[in-house]
Amino acid sequence: SGVCAGEPCRPALPPPCHSFDTPEDEQPSRSASTLPSMEDSPIDNSKLWSAVFKLYDRDNSGFADEGDTVAAMVTMGREREQARKMLARRCEDGRPNLELFQVLLEECVSLNLGGVEISASDWQKELVKHLLGVLKEFERRALARGEFMIAAESRHRVKQLKEVEERRQKEEMVVRQGTEKSGVAEA
Repeated sequence: SGVCAGEPCRPALPPPCHSFDTPEDEQPSRSASTLPSMEDSPIDNSKLWSAVFKLYDRDNSGFADEGDTVAAMVTMGREREQARKMLARRCEDGRPNLELFQVLLEECVSLNLGGVEISASDWQKELVKHLLGVLKEFERRALARGEFMIAAESRHRVKQLKEVEERRQKEEMVVRQGTEKSGVAEA
């Protein structure tokens, strides 16, 4: 079991990123506690993160591999050294649990948005886009290690995520079209 910031790496909820513990150049556009809720979307957020994390927890210890976690953050746009610092600040042994893994990758997405406020739907699109990149890079790394079954699992997760996101976007478009039609009918 690892140690994160002096405590076990399995907090009930990871501490949100605040200005007093994150350098200004790594400040997310909004803290993890103010990110749009994705509970209303067809994508089950907890299942999504569990499925992604399962790939990164290669030894089934409940903790992600440090190298793979840093690689995921790099894929999401962080410089390798910045990703290492972000991880080290939160987890001394570099092996985050599911909750911390999620917080770190969501911070990367927020940093990429550069302070631009977006809707929950657009946040979901950004998150999925980044996670697809992370999963594809994970597949590439697994193939390079000769872990063909793990690479196939990652490829399968990419396919599933694309299908679910396409359904979510179609449902969103139907709702938007219905709203537009009712607005036109009222006029």
